[in-house]
Amino acid sequence: MAGLAARADREPATLAARALVRAAGRPVGSVAFPAGSGRRRFDALRARADPLVAADLRPPVEPRPTRRRTEPLAVNAGRFPGRLPVHNAAALPDGTVLVACGAAGTRLLGRDGRERARWDVPADRIVLADHASAALLIADQGASCDIHRLDPVTRRLRHWATLSAREFADSFDGAHLVTLDRGVITVLDTLTPRPRVVRREEATPASFLGGNRSATSIAALAQTAEGVGQLTDVAKWRWDMPGWTLRERSGQPAGVPRRLVTAGGRIVPTTFEALLVSGDAHLGLAGDETATLYLGRDPGPGANIAFPGADSDTIGFREHAGQVTVWDRSGRIVVLEGPMVHAVFRT
Repeated sequence: MAGLAARADREPATLAARALVRAAGRPVGSVAFPAGSGRRRFDALRARADPLVAADLRPPVEPRPTRRRTEPLAVNAGRFPGRLPVHNAAALPDGTVLVACGAAGTRLLGRDGRERARWDVPADRIVLADHASAALLIADQGASCDIHRLDPVTRRLRHWATLSAREFADSFDGAHLVTLDRGVITVLDTLTPRPRVVRREEATPASFLGGNRSATSIAALAQTAEGVGQLTDVAKWRWDMPGWTLRERSGQPAGVPRRLVTAGGRIVPTTFEALLVSGDAHLGLAGDETATLYLGRDPGPGANIAFPGADSDTIGFREHAGQVTVWDRSGRIVVLEGPMVHAVFRT
């Protein structure tokens, strides 16, 4: 009887442990556990969970509470370039930074810029798992993309697929990759030997224009049927994750020529020369070597980051689990968390 009870308990314990890991990928302050209790609960659940699943689960990292700043941070990335180009980057919870260096391969760097590991696999983009225990390395190859799956902990790398899709969310749940291909949102299972479609979302008769994802929400803008040929007429769609529960489908006022949407569904008008969105944050680029960071629904800027000598089209960023990574193509990287600067270094 005791064995039967243990087996019956294993499945809910496994599901609950996975939920805690997903919660670690949520924005700062969204995990409603007292300090330290999230890790204690995770350890207790993992001891009762399926041992094969538990071996692959990474303990949650609970974000520290931060105080609101009245003035934005001022950060200077330095004037001198690095040794390697940076096409994409992602700060990891253990303090390292995963860097895609294009044809020069992929590096795992410490926040002092020192190399911890390297893989001679070209990568232009990184799709990071919510729990940061897996990453997809995407190399652009003209009409297709070559994708490898990396485990940053064990440092194992394997080829997964070659796809014709060109647009990908910059994060995933560790299993399902969200893509936008020909105006259709397609979700692919990355744990199968070959890509398998597990979900499609269509804005028939129109098409999706773009969107963003976080661990808890996905939002996308779709061209309305009445607005075909006019990018001013759009509708916003938003789903709760991980179950793809549609929470909002609403038309947006016409008159704004270009708009983007955060993962939480906030519409961001493009008032800068260039605008980037990742998760629930956005980065404005005014063409004066300075990137202005906005976090969540805070109307004011959280940081002004200077990249002396950089063009706006060479700057990129990522918001993931409360950390923000900002880089420029010449090899300069800045890592922020809330009101704190965690690292400024060159490759």
